[in-house]
Parts: sequence; structure tokens; C-alpha cells
Amino acid sequence: MLRRLIKGLRQAQPEASREPKLLSGEAVVEQWRAEGGTASGALALTLTQLDGLAAHVRRDSGWARLQTLVARAGDPWNAFDWPSGFDPLIVCAPLCQRVAFECTRCPVGQAQGRSCSDPVTDIGTILGMIGRAEREALLLHLAQLRAHLTALPPVRD
Repeated sequence: MLRRLIKGLRQAQPEASREPKLLSGEAVVEQWRAEGGTASGALALTLTQLDGLAAHVRRDSGWARLQTLVARAGDPWNAFDWPSGFDPLIVCAPLCQRVAFECTRCPVGQAQGRSCSDPVTDIGTILGMIGRAEREALLLHLAQLRAHLTALPPVRD
């Protein structure tokens, strides 16, 4: 009975008050495809993923979980998909799918001149910041990254 009450309260919340959720790479790509698989949709879902990650970082329990997952994987190539593991590429998974992982065709890859998996890129630095426990710096970085992505020239569908 209590579970039904809590579920009902969550459903009754206005959409705007709900905290953004970080989706697995598989789930966000599936959602992108279901919504038409467009370039603008890929960018919109990337922004949603950024918001979900930022919300997770802000919560003490979410931050602790991210640190544990990053420490356990050690190398992002060993990371399981979210929520069993953390690879920062889940943030931009729709963009990666849209260009079939050809970074030179992606507006983010073009701006950076390299793959988001590179640890010196905007997405790649996320992992190191978590590993070094740079929580406040990461929140600032995510906000700046969001602003940068929002300022990109419109992508063609």
C-alpha cells in the first residue's frame, strides 16, 4: 500500500519538478531511435544526459556511487553500461550513434578535433574529475559543457 502511495505521488508531480535521470547508453540510444533518430534529437538527448549526470553528481549518494564505479572500473574501456558501471560516453551516446562513431562527422568531435573518449576532451575529462573527487569543478564543467553544446550551430536533420 505504501509503495502504491509513493508511486502515485511521484506520478502526480509536475514534469518540470522531476529530476532529470541519467539513462544507460542502450536506453538513451533506444529513446533517440524511437523519437525519430534525428540530429537535433541526438543533441537534445545529449543535453538531457548532461542534466541527468549533473543531478546525480549533486546528490551525495549519487556522487559516492559514481566514485565507486569509476574506481572499480579503473579504465573506461572496462566499464559496464550505466547503472552497473560508468563510462562518460553515455552522455553523448545519441550523437555517437548518429554519426556511426565517426567523430569527424559529429559537431562535438569537429569542435574538439578528436574523439570524446580522449581524456583531454570535454566528455573525456569527466572520468578523471570523478576519480580525483573534483565534485564542484565537475558541476561547473558540466554547466559549461551544456552551454557550449547549446551554442553549437544548429545541426541538420
